[in-house]
Amino acid sequence: MSIFYLKPAPMAPTIESQTFPFNLAWRAALQGHCITRVLWDGQYTVFLAPATELPLRTLDSVSWLPKAVIRQLRRPHGSQTHRPTGEEITVPISSILYVLLPTGEIIVQEFTSEDRKATDWIILD
Repeated sequence: MSIFYLKPAPMAPTIESQTFPFNLAWRAALQGHCITRVLWDGQYTVFLAPATELPLRTLDSVSWLPKAVIRQLRRPHGSQTHRPTGEEITVPISSILYVLLPTGEIIVQEFTSEDRKATDWIILD
């Protein structure tokens, strides 16, 4: 089962695209839509990965999760991957916004105050 999904690359926004403030674009992302900004000229696509649980033993192979986050998730468990009962330890992952870069790389996104104040957000699908 995939941790998150990528939608087909949307067409670049045009000048005729309807724009929205961040709060409305955020609501669209929560409903599964991809979003972007006119300012980004179609170069970046933002999407929300659903909350999930990951087996602790697989965290090192999750390339989209920052190393600092992996260390923090591992800390309470040390080197253990299973409970004494034999049950596999899983860790919860909250919903996170990601950005798909033109290179195909996916990064965790933190929006700047400029992004949150912008009114040039476009809902892509």
